[in-house]
Amino acid sequence: MSQEPRQSRLGLALFVLYTVLYAAFVAVAAFGTFRGGVAAGGLASPAFGGLSWAVVAGFSLILGAIVLAVLYAMFARPAEDAVEEPAASGDDDSDGARRGDARRGPAAERSNA
Repeated sequence: MSQEPRQSRLGLALFVLYTVLYAAFVAVAAFGTFRGGVAAGGLASPAFGGLSWAVVAGFSLILGAIVLAVLYAMFARPAEDAVEEPAASGDDDSDGARRGDARRGPAAERSNA
């Protein structure tokens, strides 16, 4: 079963969420920070530790992008990858040499010769 439509919807939703957050940041920076070319509050006002809200919001956007990328990686992977298949784990009984079983491996052939 293909997971592509679900992955596309999730990716689009996360993209729209980040775009809205970024647009809000730009709108506040453009229209709420300066009055007559002079910093008058908004992102220019001090937040804490000598940093302005512009720095805090900018780093928050960067960290938010990383969080969204991790969320996408967690939720967009196919369900088949989440559950380990027995054949892929190496516990397969069809090849005794993989487990070191002497009855089925090359050593058994030498001892029977």
